[in-house]
Amino acid sequence: LNPNLLFTLADHINFSIERLRNNIEIKNPLAYDIEHLYSKEMIVGFHALKYIKEILNVELPRDEASSIAIHIVNAEAEHYNMEDTIKNTKVLKEILDIITSTLDKKIDENSYSYSRFIIHMRYLIKRCQNNVQISSVK
Repeated sequence: LNPNLLFTLADHINFSIERLRNNIEIKNPLAYDIEHLYSKEMIVGFHALKYIKEILNVELPRDEASSIAIHIVNAEAEHYNMEDTIKNTKVLKEILDIITSTLDKKIDENSYSYSRFIIHMRYLIKRCQNNVQISSVK
């Protein structure tokens, strides 16, 4: 993980608590997609919300788990860029929408195959952004 994660996440959580105390609600429009595209990171996000409640006695909205998760996804990348991470999440969602509508089938988002597919798509998107081609021919 990018070593800056600690600082960016602490800043985000602090700002989330300030917003909560000032009754400012900000919905994450990608929360549902993040939850399904990055399930492992979401588990960490939910654990973080539980920990924040236990330690600080502050109950952040459920959407904050997806915001924490996207920070983790971003920190997993070689280059830390939240804008790219959000854009990539939208691209993944569009790809999944195309597949489900073309095949006229619902995808089991809890399956191992789905998880592997998402991982492969994330790396494909990253290679496209960096203009890197790989070949299986030697």
